[in-house]
Amino acid sequence: MTTATPWIPFVDPLYAVIPHLSQWWFLGVFPMLIAISVVYRAVRLPPSTSLKKILISSFWTFFICVAAAAIICFGLLLFYHVASRHLPLPVG
Repeated sequence: MTTATPWIPFVDPLYAVIPHLSQWWFLGVFPMLIAISVVYRAVRLPPSTSLKKILISSFWTFFICVAAAAIICFGLLLFYHVASRHLPLPVG
């Protein structure tokens, strides 16, 4: 009889336990954005503000910021790819 080794967060990668999950890691960003946005805004805004309004406004703000960061990083990656073709090769 074998015993199953437990999964230890922050030590063992999750894709070692669930191999096909490594393709879909980015989908974990959205629940994290929702949780962060609700907690952040709920602490900052007065209690009379509805939770639904907090969730929608915060989520879209964070989503737009993450999308802008992804576009900037992709642009930098393309720039590096194009620029590196024109750079001289290192000697040595």
